[in-house]
Order: sequence, then C-alpha cells, then structure tokens
Amino acid sequence: MAKPDRHVLKFLEQCTGEKHSVVSAQKSLSSAVELLRFKYPALTVRLLDYTIWNYMARGLPHTRNRTVHTYNKLVRDRIPEIIEASGKTCTWEKLSDGLYTELLNKKLQEEVAEYLESGTVEELADIGEVMHAILDYKGIPLEEFQRVRNEKLQERGGFVKRILLKEVIEK
Repeated sequence: MAKPDRHVLKFLEQCTGEKHSVVSAQKSLSSAVELLRFKYPALTVRLLDYTIWNYMARGLPHTRNRTVHTYNKLVRDRIPEIIEASGKTCTWEKLSDGLYTELLNKKLQEEVAEYLESGTVEELADIGEVMHAILDYKGIPLEEFQRVRNEKLQERGGFVKRILLKEVIEK
C-alpha cells in the first residue's frame, strides 16, 4: 500500500473532477492497479503512487516548462482539432453513455448561466446546441420536440403576454 500525498490527491482530482480522501485515493489506486495488472504485471500500488507523485512533482519531460490547463468538461466536436491547429496539444477521450448524459446536463447548466450573465444570442445558440445533443442522444427527433412544444403552446400558451402570477386564492 501507499499513503497518497497532495500530489497524488491533486492528480486524482484533476482526472475525476472530484476531491479524494486518502482512503478513497488508496482504493482508487488499488482499483487502477487491478485494472492494469494484465497489461503491466509488475505494477504495484506503491509504484503507481510513486509514478503519479513523480509526474505531478516534476512533470513529464515533454511537458516541463509548459503550462497545462485541466478542464475535464464536455466540449464541441471540433475543439481538439482547433486546439491542435493553434500549435497546442490536448488530450481527450470519448465518453461513456452515463458520463456523457451527466456532462450534457452540466453543460446545459453552464450555458444557461453564461446566457444569464451575457444575454447574447451566441449563448442562446449554445443552449440550443446542447438541447439538440440531448434530443439526439435520447433518440427524440426534432419534429417530436416541436410537436410537444406546440401542444404545450396550444394548451397553456407561451410567454408573449408577460404574465406574472402573483397569487392563487382557494375558496
């Protein structure tokens, strides 16, 4: 076993987006060693802990004296290509279904917050793009979305009249 220090805890936080206690970090390292044992039979928890510590303390040779920004967030499909075209490098992965839906919801919240701050049509377009991605993932055709929207519009109206409901008094 190993006792993960601040470097290892920071690494795990950057990788998972969550803070780890020493105990949860030890469990994560043990799980990682079990998953990697087939490919790296000599890997131990202590060796993994040391390797992560060394990487976080000193960096890889090709990343020394370079600034690394960690995001761990869902981005548009062409963002890695755009980053590479600018002369930078990036790492990315294709998300599993569960994490994809979680990060789509997080992205929707992010875009709504950005729209509320700026009020720009660009941020509304970003909200629309996330909405389209959610519909596509769930297999809901845009026509179905529009049908449901129109039904609600007919039944309950829109927001054109700017009505503020103040009270409802029951008899």
